[in-house]
Amino acid sequence: MTSTRELLRAPLYGRWLAGRAVSWFGDTVMILALSIWVKSLTGSSSQAGVTLAFFMAPQLLAPLAGQLVDHIPRRVVLVAGNLLSAVTLVPLWWVHRPDQAWVIWAAAVGYGLSGVLLSSASMALQRSITPDEFLARAQGLQQTVGTSFQLLAPLVGAALFATHGGRGPTAVAITCFLAGAVLFASFPEPAEDDPSEQVGLWRQMTAGLEHIWRHKPLLDAMTAMLLVNCVAGLLEGAMYSVTDTFGRSAAWAGTIASAQGAGMVAGSLAASRVVERIGEIHSMTVGLSISAVLVLLAAATPTLWTYLAVVVAIGAFLPMVFVAAGTLQQRVTPNHLMGRVGTAMAPLFSLSSVGAMSVGAMLVATVSFRQIHPLVTVGMAGSAVWLRLATRRRSHPGAPQPQDQSSRTTFAG
Repeated sequence: MTSTRELLRAPLYGRWLAGRAVSWFGDTVMILALSIWVKSLTGSSSQAGVTLAFFMAPQLLAPLAGQLVDHIPRRVVLVAGNLLSAVTLVPLWWVHRPDQAWVIWAAAVGYGLSGVLLSSASMALQRSITPDEFLARAQGLQQTVGTSFQLLAPLVGAALFATHGGRGPTAVAITCFLAGAVLFASFPEPAEDDPSEQVGLWRQMTAGLEHIWRHKPLLDAMTAMLLVNCVAGLLEGAMYSVTDTFGRSAAWAGTIASAQGAGMVAGSLAASRVVERIGEIHSMTVGLSISAVLVLLAAATPTLWTYLAVVVAIGAFLPMVFVAAGTLQQRVTPNHLMGRVGTAMAPLFSLSSVGAMSVGAMLVATVSFRQIHPLVTVGMAGSAVWLRLATRRRSHPGAPQPQDQSSRTTFAG
């Protein structure tokens, strides 16, 4: 059994984490601030809301980013991505009028695009410097840091906007990206497997999807994750129904999101230990099953405080699913395909998430969150059953045995 302390002492990992952390903070500190900025300039909630759509739109180009990451040294992509992020934000320094909202939207598109590049290249570089026995710990630590920043950085950005205007969070984000570029510029390029690909551009572009399709355990895991992503979006859309039901203001939606995030931070490192003990697919099945029960329990809570307590528990068990899926993906994917495999399904995840949130927002106009939660339970439980049946099908004596170690008790060293 490995430990997080051992992981941080591994060659290059601490340096990678430092570079990833500062660029990650810069990547999240502006998300909320950009929408607030548009709202303060135009007075329009709809124009503020569309800012997030501009930020998320580059997710549709994620497979192109994966292609780039797999054919250019990852360190170079990380340096260039951080510098691109910093340059994209510079024009915001001179935004002061309502008719300049388009500058913020353009920055949001560039910000989102560089974020896709940074995320893909970071994960690919992480895999090349992380020994197999540390993969689960690395995923758990990454989940902990990422969730912490997703909770805190947008609030920091909003607070800086309130006290210093748009230039406050912009200056912090630019500083973070420049620091990330410096850290990765001094990072040694690790040796990587780089087999020549004597195939056409289309085959290269779809190599990530082809790898997922051929590796059945990974395909099962990604299918389950896509279904979970859909039903989780229903919860996001139904969040304001929770506040209405309990007679609270809409601002309490932020408290609910923070409660789930706090649970995820607490559960992420523990999740890596579970994955090491029982394997990735079994961990996903257990995490989904427990989360499904907790989501149904949340629908029956009598007060907001008990609802928040259950939400914290849900957040604590969900990382078991994410850490396991990420570990499996990295363990079974060749290094030269990491970028493309990591981004292959990003458009589907992005579209399904936005669609589910929209459906959830429409459902709350006619039904309560107490009716929406059981739908989420069905989706999560269905994903767990899918994984369980798929595992049994692959282990059936009469079935062909693909290369699958996803349910073993420990990692191979």
